[in-house]
Formats: sequence, C-alpha cells, structure tokens
Amino acid sequence: MRIGIFSDVFYPELSGISDSITMVAPALAALGHEIHFFVPRYGRKEFAIANAAFGKEIDLGPNIFIHRLFSIPSPTPASPQARVVIPTGLRWIWMKRYRLDVIHVNIFFGTGIEALIASRALAIPLVGTNHTMIDEFVRNLPLQKILTPIMLGYDTWYYNRCQFVSGPSQSILAAMVTRGFTAQHEAISNPVDVSGFAPVSSERKKELKGVFHFGSPAIILGGRLAPEKKIDVIFRAFPAVLKKFPRATLGIAGDGSMRQPLEKLAVELHIADSVHFSGSLNHHTLAHFYNAGDVFAITSTSETQSLMLMQALACHVPAVGVNAGALPEYILPDNGMIVAAGDSEALADALIVVIKHAHEWVTLHPRAFQVVQSCNPGYIAKKWESVYADAIHHYKIIHTRT
Repeated sequence: MRIGIFSDVFYPELSGISDSITMVAPALAALGHEIHFFVPRYGRKEFAIANAAFGKEIDLGPNIFIHRLFSIPSPTPASPQARVVIPTGLRWIWMKRYRLDVIHVNIFFGTGIEALIASRALAIPLVGTNHTMIDEFVRNLPLQKILTPIMLGYDTWYYNRCQFVSGPSQSILAAMVTRGFTAQHEAISNPVDVSGFAPVSSERKKELKGVFHFGSPAIILGGRLAPEKKIDVIFRAFPAVLKKFPRATLGIAGDGSMRQPLEKLAVELHIADSVHFSGSLNHHTLAHFYNAGDVFAITSTSETQSLMLMQALACHVPAVGVNAGALPEYILPDNGMIVAAGDSEALADALIVVIKHAHEWVTLHPRAFQVVQSCNPGYIAKKWESVYADAIHHYKIIHTRT
C-alpha cells in the first residue's frame, strides 16, 4: 500500500504526535508499504529549540518520503515550535502523482483540511486519529469560552467524515461519542519505543543517581513543559515530600514554555536546591534518567496516553498520576496510584506511599509493567495495516455501488 500520513506536527517539533507517527512509519515500511508524510516546513528557530541542525531532514529509512508544506509560525503556550499549514484546497492536484491508496490524518487543522479535500478529490479512503483531548487543549488558549464550543463541534464534524477513527485510549473516544461522533472507531495505542528501556540493578540505580545529581528518593517527570501538563501541582506537593525525605530530588526531563515559570515557582516554594532540570534528553540518556528515579509523577489532565509514562513503566518505575484522561487506563493498582486532579496534598501523600513501597511494587507485581508490551511499534504497525486494508476494501464496495 501507498500510505499518506498527514500531520501539522512533525520533526523537529517536540511532540508526542510527532514521536508516534515517526515511530510507526519504519515499522509499516518494514512490512513492505510505502509511506508519504505531508507535514509543515519548519524554520531555523524551531530547529534551534529542538537542538537540531537546521534544514537537515530526519532519516526514517527506505520507502519513507517526507513532503514539506509551506507553513507559518504559530507558537502557543503548549508549543513554541508550532507551525500552521495554510490549506489551499489545491494540493491534491500535486499529490495525485503519488497514487496514494489510503490517507491517515493525525490533526484536523491545516494538513487535515488538505487531507479531507484530497480524499474526496482523489476518491481515497480517509482514516483518522484523534490524539488530543480538545476541551483540555483549548482551555489554555485565549478566548477559551468562545473557542471551546467551536472546536468541539468542528472536532466532531471532521472525524465523522472519516471511514475509521482511532484514539490512543478509550477515554478520548468515549468523550467524542458524547458530542455526537458516530464514525467507526477503536482505541489503538500509539507506538512506544521501549528498546533500551529496562530495569537496572540497585547498584546501577545508585550510579545513575550520581550521574544526574539526584538525591534519594528521586521523583521524576518529563515531556513537554506546557500549561496543560499542570506540573505546578507536582511542585506544590514536593515540599511535603521533602519533610519526610530531606534528601529527595525532583528531576525534570524535557523543555517548553513553562520552564521559566516553574523555575520561579521552585524558588518561591524554597525547593530550588532539590529541583533539577535536565533539559531535552536523547533516547539513550532518557533511559538512564528513568532508571535514576524511584517514582514517576504525572499530573496532566489532557493525556491520551503519555509516551513518558510508558517508558517509565518499562523501566519498572512505579507511577503516581491523576484521575484524568487516559492515565487511569495505564496506571493501575499494581504499578502505581491515582489521585484527584489538581490536589497537591493528595499527590504528596501518594508519592510518599509509593516511595516507601517502591521496592514492593517492582518485586510483587512484575506483570503490571507489561502494559507497555501492547504498544510495541511492530504490533501497532500490523494493526494499522489491517485497518488500512479494511478501509480500502469497504471504500471500494461503497463507491462501486454508487
């Protein structure tokens, strides 16, 4: 099959969506398919934020082709790298040369509109993935009271025009159904690359704590430092943890618009000496970062899966998260604890409990950490291969009848 993957988010933008689609593409190519990405063209500033060489294209391997579309900067509190592709409605004429069999859209904005038009003009089935809890995302934008009903309505309208729609968790699809979404759908996990992410010995953990200058215990978190991640809740919970464990450390991997506000908050809470920002880490170093930690914390109310959570669990690091989005689907009683969203006191209590019993979680419940195995890129690629084939088959039947 020739598969067209459309997204407004791609390399070098730091995003779970970008990670997901660049991870599944090589696995699909390995199955013999040809992949064509239609994604924004980024500027020098966006490459610099990611510490990437400007203009150097990401190499995803054979049979994968990347087509960059003209875009303009559209930075948001969530992503200072964001770009927006201005849809022309005419790009399908140029895309015709690639003879795509199926189109997979990952965001319904600029490239999403181009995907919808191309699907209709070229008579190609359209499948979609909704990666985002739209209401949570809009909540952090200006004019949210006006934008929320508009965006939720558009979200429903758009995905109802797909032959098939996935979400990385049941929660996001259930929320869509309550708003009038009726298209065929199924939860399909985003692929998670856990190669190199595995538990280490207690001796090695001590060594890694030294590498990252962590005390003990170490609470770790990471990803894009954006408003919707609600990381300030973890910072407000940390003083209570320090009272119980004076040598505790809060380690943060990743970067984003909230870094400076969080650094300021650490000073205000008098915890700055125990907080370590490690910045963006490569795949290899990130695995070491997780293994230097004793518990992973996540307080985002907009997660539809969380790559960082999956990688932490792969290292057998228990997690404490909030009762929001998809987190309760992955943080189970055997691998961590769930608390009410926004409750820093409850979060502190849970972190203390998990720290005290972290060893028990790892030794008594080893199967709890196998949740990440269902996210293997090869497994997810075969799942999508089946979805694409079904979409093409049913599309041909419908259009033959008409």
